[in-house]
Amino acid sequence: MMRRLLPAMLCCAAAVRGDTRIPLDAFAYATTPDIRAAWKAPKGVPAPSMERRGDRTAAVFPLPFSRLATRGCWDRRGAFDLARAGWIELDFEVENPAAVASITLYLQSPPGWHAAQVPVRKGRSTARIPRLHFKPDDPAHAPGPWSRVTAIRIAPWKGAASDAVLRVFRLDAVAPDILVVSPASRAAAPPAETSLMDRAARDTCRAFDGAGLPAGLVADTQLDDALLAAARLVVFPYNPGLPPAAVEPLARFAARGGACMAFYQAPAPLADILGIRVTGWRKENAETLHAIAFAPGALEGLPARLTQNSGSCALFAAAAPRTRIVGSWQTRGAAAAGIDAVAHGPGGIFVGHILNCRNPDERNGFLRASAAAFIPGAWEAAARAALEHAGRIEQAGDPPGLERFLAARKAPAAAFDKIEEGRKLLAQARAVRRASEAPALAARAHAAFVQAMAHGFAPRKSELRAVWCHNAYGVEGLGWEEPMRALAGARFTAVFANMLWAGIADYKSAVLPVRERVARDGDQIARCLAAAAPHGIQVHVWKVCWNLAGAPPTFLAALKSAGRCQVDRSGATREWLCPSREENFALERDALLEVVRNYAVAGIHLDYIRYPDQSSCVCAACRAGFEKRIGAKVAAWPADVLGGAHRASFRQYRRDTITRLVRSVAMQARALRPGIKVSAAVFPDGSESRDGIAQDWRYWVSEGLLDFVCPMDYTPDRARLELDVRRQLAWAGGKAQVVPGLAPSVHPEDLAPEHLLWMIDDVRRLGAAGFALFELDHALLEQHLPLLAIGAAAPER
Repeated sequence: MMRRLLPAMLCCAAAVRGDTRIPLDAFAYATTPDIRAAWKAPKGVPAPSMERRGDRTAAVFPLPFSRLATRGCWDRRGAFDLARAGWIELDFEVENPAAVASITLYLQSPPGWHAAQVPVRKGRSTARIPRLHFKPDDPAHAPGPWSRVTAIRIAPWKGAASDAVLRVFRLDAVAPDILVVSPASRAAAPPAETSLMDRAARDTCRAFDGAGLPAGLVADTQLDDALLAAARLVVFPYNPGLPPAAVEPLARFAARGGACMAFYQAPAPLADILGIRVTGWRKENAETLHAIAFAPGALEGLPARLTQNSGSCALFAAAAPRTRIVGSWQTRGAAAAGIDAVAHGPGGIFVGHILNCRNPDERNGFLRASAAAFIPGAWEAAARAALEHAGRIEQAGDPPGLERFLAARKAPAAAFDKIEEGRKLLAQARAVRRASEAPALAARAHAAFVQAMAHGFAPRKSELRAVWCHNAYGVEGLGWEEPMRALAGARFTAVFANMLWAGIADYKSAVLPVRERVARDGDQIARCLAAAAPHGIQVHVWKVCWNLAGAPPTFLAALKSAGRCQVDRSGATREWLCPSREENFALERDALLEVVRNYAVAGIHLDYIRYPDQSSCVCAACRAGFEKRIGAKVAAWPADVLGGAHRASFRQYRRDTITRLVRSVAMQARALRPGIKVSAAVFPDGSESRDGIAQDWRYWVSEGLLDFVCPMDYTPDRARLELDVRRQLAWAGGKAQVVPGLAPSVHPEDLAPEHLLWMIDDVRRLGAAGFALFELDHALLEQHLPLLAIGAAAPER
């Protein structure tokens, strides 16, 4: 009887909590002539057809890229009111995905088109394209509103000269009841702060998705009555302000019972809606603002804590009779920090910092409880999603498939014990009386299945297992010793530690300005080496080249005053050193050689060893250097070198300028410390980066300047990864090792721990010399390393 209870509750919930689906095309055409009447192809592009796949029909769009130059293209005309849409959903698959670089989905709203990229993955998938991702296809012809869409275009782009097929099963728009708002209207802010705002919006939207409560990602400039009509909860992840046009629609939304959730900032009218008063801001550290402890019973299903590791927080007070404090900051030692962290009231929830939590159980529980406080049926929807996810195991399919996979790989008995544990937990999750109890049990069941799967991956001998650490001081709140022990437990062999940039050092340097924190926390290269040595872990000092982020203001001002910074085509100064300036070349070289001379490092690792883009640098030093090379004056600078008669030769000049530093450092470092390894983090496409940013890593490899190269293969798509790694290995030609970089920290929702296991398996199968993970943080320590230690990085059997 109990087992029947939760499924019945879930069915009832569908009528309460649910996104509004707006069908655009079900691709249920009876005949091929019918679809050809609806979807038109331009001359030279094959017309679509229909086929049946099981109990479903699919539209078939041929992609003869063996002869098509750039893309396939099909349009459907009509009248589509998408004013309430938070995202577009495309259910599709591509046969031979290596031939398709990407798909662009266009929405015509005269006089222009909205356009967004759809990633191509192996197998059938449903792509959710957030409204925020749609941009004007041609800025000169800005598209009209989403309420007046007159055509839909699907355009797959050529990735390789081989034929492919696109099958589409469904195309919908969705009006969600949860919206996450990105601050597109923000005033001018430092690049680092702008990046943080964008990342907060993206990560928060993904976090809701991971909690089983998909949200629409929209811009604050898009907030109007139509978009808010279907919403019940509007989330502001880090929004210092609101555009004036959004204020009244948001007030009307709140007046009719809608709720808001804001993190870190609460501009008017958000503070009034939330019933709080922001009183200030406090700079702290991850020791003090380690976690948020919640009052017991404050909200149904709320976890006991939310691990944050925050560095600052907003100070606020309840300002409405029914608003109450439900969470307070807690130190790493579990002591009360004496600072309020979360307020809850009829108008919504306010959190004193951005959502930093990397513990999926805590994060998911917090978001589910928060949403359920305002959206009837949210717990049931989250339970349904968690139960569906629990028994889905990547590539193995389901528990019986997992058993077959493990048997084929001769996994130990412990693996099969974990499957049984997962089955029991899943049965418990299905039998609970309260929907709020199901997701946590389902998550434990899924974790048991994943741990079982991890036994199916064997360790590999003699590979480089590396991790990047962007924080020169180790993992926030932990330093270097504890992370090194954890890495050793998973048999990692190397750390790429980011110890210097173009204008700052986190060690005792006579070449670069030294960060003030070094006086308090010590020389970080020395500390890193001391922590690594007992475990036999190599330390490769990672340098961010040319980029002046973090440089002291006085040092930066002096560089700008001396004309040593890059200049773009508009004449704007950029906070990057110009590689054409001799004193900048010397600064970069000498900073690296100082490290090699003074510390027993295993290697030096070059990052940002490139220009920022195609339009920089075109300063006076670049002009003088280039004109000297060609022995002539350039009439129209910079037009003639960026797109005119001198474009090709200027690109080679840029490449040679960057290569000069690589060559000089490699030769002198090896002379100073024989056996040292020289490596670089590079863009995946060695051809594209050669022209676009002067990162000619294929040439560096051919010249023997690098011992190994780490292409930043930061994709969650295994088909794309395989295509990229195959090309990278071919380009390297055995003259340098290829160590693909994988990024669970960049794609935390798309690159789950079990997915990372398969990606590591892929790069090993392809013949890479190892792998490097970005980056060393709490999530890597807590979620990924324990799973790797079970099998893929276990002691050799």
